[in-house]
Amino acid sequence: MKQPVLVGLLLIASAYCYSQSDFRKGYLVKNPGDTAWGYIDYRGNKSNARKCIFMKDKDGRGKKTAYTPEQIIAYRFIDSKYYVSRNVQNIDKEDHLFLEYLIHGMVDIYYYRDEFGEHYLARKGDGKILPLTNEDKAHYVDGVTYLQESKQYIGMLKFLFQDSPEVSKETESVGLSHKSLIKISKKYHEAVCTNEQCIIYEKKIPKVFVFLGPVAGVNVDFLNRIGSTFTDRYYYFGDCKWKAGIDPSIGLSLTLTLPSLNERMSVEYDVTINRFTSKATSTTNDGVNSMLLQNDISFTQYNWNNVLMFKYQLSIGKVRPVIIAGGFLNYVFNTSYTRHFSTFLWGQAFQNETFTNNPFSKFIYGLTIGAGCVFIVHKEQTITLDLRYSSGLGIFPNLNTNLVSLTLAVPFKL
Repeated sequence: MKQPVLVGLLLIASAYCYSQSDFRKGYLVKNPGDTAWGYIDYRGNKSNARKCIFMKDKDGRGKKTAYTPEQIIAYRFIDSKYYVSRNVQNIDKEDHLFLEYLIHGMVDIYYYRDEFGEHYLARKGDGKILPLTNEDKAHYVDGVTYLQESKQYIGMLKFLFQDSPEVSKETESVGLSHKSLIKISKKYHEAVCTNEQCIIYEKKIPKVFVFLGPVAGVNVDFLNRIGSTFTDRYYYFGDCKWKAGIDPSIGLSLTLTLPSLNERMSVEYDVTINRFTSKATSTTNDGVNSMLLQNDISFTQYNWNNVLMFKYQLSIGKVRPVIIAGGFLNYVFNTSYTRHFSTFLWGQAFQNETFTNNPFSKFIYGLTIGAGCVFIVHKEQTITLDLRYSSGLGIFPNLNTNLVSLTLAVPFKL
């Protein structure tokens, strides 16, 4: 299978999977006293700040309606994130966004994400929403540029919490994060308001889970020429047409969930023993002497395949499509290489030699992309099926390895 075709198929599969929605129970507020209950599409922070996709029923027949911050006051996922419509100053213009409401108290804290990164904001009482910023500032020392965090947000927090000298002092060690800002805002509220509790809306981050289990696969592997320059000693590699081999792999898969980044994201490390086989024939014509030089090459490699991948689940359910991206490093611990060299004159062979010196490197490295599915067998047991494509360098100058693998893993929760 040619690389562009495979990559195209993976991109199409990923795009199809990405179109899948994840509707969760929630409600939206159109006007004071006008609340609609139903299901809201749970997407990333950037998308959630721009629109709310609402559906009254989740039976597949409900109409989906997209609301902008200008159309509704707020929306919330049950026992989870809460978004409110607010005007904020964004770079050089005012923007109307859905802000994630982290904590409501004497000082409110908000959050949103856009193409420029993460943004935190604060408001005291009914006052103006103020940005909490931490821009990098350049400093020049002896001709060298150093970047240093400005931490302007600390001065802003000191101003907002000035009614409590103790809390104001503690802002010097506050980080610009959900956890740190919620903690300091809650402490300030408790210090200056004793007759009313603050409300923390932040979604509780799920626990980190670790899974370990066997993984096995079948691989279609082949070499591909990526350059035309080879030394005289290896001239025959320039004309080789490599045939694909079909080989097995087996090993262990370790998966770690990353709820602090995104509850659908995980990092996976697979270590497997792979076999890699391929064959090729190279022919060179000597037009002057009617001589044909033929090289028949075959090799079998066994390697430790180390793959580190990030996986993102595109929907939540019993069958969860995923997209995959990562890298790999292979250590080849055994190679059987044979090159049969034959010389033909007027169609008759008069010279035959066999060489077994391995010209290939022991290390191969590259990138891996793919798509797959996670099947939920029961609450704590899953089965994963992945289709991956890996392209690697290092085996030999101007040659790269290509691996199309179908893998099955059965991870167990530790």
